[in-house]
Amino acid sequence: MRIKVNLDEVRAENEPIPDGRYAGVIEKVYSKTDESTEVERIVFQIQLTENPVAGKRVWYTASMDKLERLKAVFVATKTAWNKDGVETDDLVNKEILVKLSTDAKSERQWVNIA
Repeated sequence: MRIKVNLDEVRAENEPIPDGRYAGVIEKVYSKTDESTEVERIVFQIQLTENPVAGKRVWYTASMDKLERLKAVFVATKTAWNKDGVETDDLVNKEILVKLSTDAKSERQWVNIA
């Protein structure tokens, strides 16, 4: 079958997202244990909302043995916490700015809070 279309300007779903800063929304927050270290991680699924990457998803993780990354999410989303703990469900649907950067050596793309 021949389909007459021009795909030159179309981004493939699996193309890497260009490095940069992007607005997004936290869609889901869940816990996952790192099998090699047995350390619990909080995973934030973030859907990007800016064109040309709107709709793409990235994942940001915060290790429970290094709480700085977890606090960064609460600060960036202006979500309150107290000394007794935090409620990650309060972060769902919050807008957040992320920074994507690719490590030249490993070619791995990192997600950080901008």
